[in-house]
Amino acid sequence: MISPRVVVITVLVTISGCSSLSVDRDTDLRARRHLELADSLERANSLGEATLEYTTVAEHYSGTSSYPTAVYKAALLYCDSSNPVANDSTALHLLALCARMQLTDDRANTVRVAAALLERIRTLRSQAARASASYDALTAQVKRQAGTLGTQSRRIQELEEELRQTGQELQHLKEIDLRMSRSRQKK
Repeated sequence: MISPRVVVITVLVTISGCSSLSVDRDTDLRARRHLELADSLERANSLGEATLEYTTVAEHYSGTSSYPTAVYKAALLYCDSSNPVANDSTALHLLALCARMQLTDDRANTVRVAAALLERIRTLRSQAARASASYDALTAQVKRQAGTLGTQSRRIQELEEELRQTGQELQHLKEIDLRMSRSRQKK
């Protein structure tokens, strides 16, 4: 014979099991709704909002069947340069999560290619930033040297004018000296 305690415990376990199934179904349903909304927003080219919806599923519904798709699509949207909330670091983080998931071959290949391209883009951006800084430094140096050359050029012109005037004065003094010397010889 089954004791009343066992019956009560069995009923409680059954009820709690059913309620947890209901909670799981509800959670999965909410995740799917977010995913559908994100898909609609993405089709409407509202990439920032779509990214937020995919990220919401990725952050809050990791136990659902929608999680892998949400992480994958959020990663791709974070890579998209036309997305106002594009973020390379977040995209790389999500791509790394995707790489650890069971994905279709096409999606796994897309994840590998996107991660490689994103790393290459980050490297090129870093190189471009360094080149831009070098360009700015060289431009500043050229401006300083142009200013110095301009000043030196004006000083050379001033000195040439002084030299010309001094040459004229010297010529004038030479003529005076010659006249004085002739006038002494005549006396």
